[in-house]
Amino acid sequence: MSESRIPQGGLRKPRSKYPISSATSMRQHIDRIKDGRYRVWNSKENRCCRPVQVGVALICVVDDFGVLQVVEQEGYPWH
Repeated sequence: MSESRIPQGGLRKPRSKYPISSATSMRQHIDRIKDGRYRVWNSKENRCCRPVQVGVALICVVDDFGVLQVVEQEGYPWH
């Protein structure tokens, strides 16, 4: 017989013994657009190991101090 699992009574779930795979980690991409602005977006890899956008993309410009400032947001990519 398999033993039944007992809830831990408010304790945290133990860490997984398997490392985080590339499919579960997010990456941030910064792409330069032709007009001098930058597109900042996050991605995860799908089953075919291709990056898929997660969330909205931010369109940014560089200010006088060299920091990216958000100008607009692109909506969710619907494929």
